Amino acid sequence: MPSKEKKRYSIRFTLDNPIHALAWEKISKIPTGRKNNYLISCILESNTSSVFEEIVRRVTEETLEKYSDTILVSSSNNTAIDTNVKTIEINEDEKTSINPEVMGFLKGL
Repeated sequence: MPSKEKKRYSIRFTLDNPIHALAWEKISKIPTGRKNNYLISCILESNTSSVFEEIVRRVTEETLEKYSDTILVSSSNNTAIDTNVKTIEINEDEKTSINPEVMGFLKGL
């Protein structure tokens, strides 16, 4: 029969630290017997989130580099979407470059 080895980790909260106080408040609301699984899920989710953020960042960066001189135009109806999610008509000769300040901001994300 395989042994069920257990590892133990202790954590202390410094309630003068706002981040610790918020964490303590959240963990205090979790029912007894569920805290262990909750903390394990948070740790694993945090790692997954970081990996996902890196993938999104890399793809966004590559796309911005590829299309940095033009805006994206749908070939089916010759429209583009502005930041307010309104459809605007764009003629083929009206394609413009993206403002360099906007590109700098997006690359900094």
